[in-house]
Amino acid sequence: MNVESYDQIIDSWSCDLLLQECKSIESLGMAGNYWVGLDDVPHNSIEKYAQDCFDFYLKDQYPTAVGLEWWFHSFVEDDKMLAFHFDCDETVRMEENRMILPLRSTVTYLNLHRSPTIVTNVVQNSEDPNNFGPKEPTEVVYSVPGPGKFFTFHSKYLHGVTDGNAGRVTLMYNVWDHLPQRLHRCPYTSNTLDSHFYKCYSEYPQEYLGKTKYCKIGYYDVECTLRYPSMTNYHDTWIVKQ
Repeated sequence: MNVESYDQIIDSWSCDLLLQECKSIESLGMAGNYWVGLDDVPHNSIEKYAQDCFDFYLKDQYPTAVGLEWWFHSFVEDDKMLAFHFDCDETVRMEENRMILPLRSTVTYLNLHRSPTIVTNVVQNSEDPNNFGPKEPTEVVYSVPGPGKFFTFHSKYLHGVTDGNAGRVTLMYNVWDHLPQRLHRCPYTSNTLDSHFYKCYSEYPQEYLGKTKYCKIGYYDVECTLRYPSMTNYHDTWIVKQ
């Protein structure tokens, strides 16, 4: 699977900076999906982080990229989950019933938590929303949060988060080669402080060979059971054969 993780690309001060900006945006009722061009002057520290992170880690792989769609998730309740989905231009999906995917999907974890990002090898194969497969995953990657961890994957993969998320905060950005419909800049402005980056190299998930547990997930008209690691540590990234 086309999935990579970086153990820790920013320090704890930077994680707290981004976390506090996420909370400020949420408290002002501004939470949503936003756009920042690669050459735009950043309006806040989140935009600055996303631009710098792309420059440091992804720029060489995506020379046609023009900008980033960013948003965050801050879970308050433990029974909430992020439904399994494919990242796409949501306006085109809803209005034209077509799947237009970004070049790359990313997650930056801002705090410790046990609830992993789950990425399956179920792939969106075309612009037809019903053209995906295999129907049930045969491989699944589990990315366990840790402050400053950076996780990226091809946007064609079905992914989500199960319940048990109270307190989990993540910052996402997708890489695009065009401006998706109806995306605009975030109205929130700040002092636009620089995050403190570490030099860090990408790693591919290791195959998990230990004992596993089972959970049920659903997407579209599919209900299936996934195997997942029974023991993990913060920052771990595992691939599990199903």
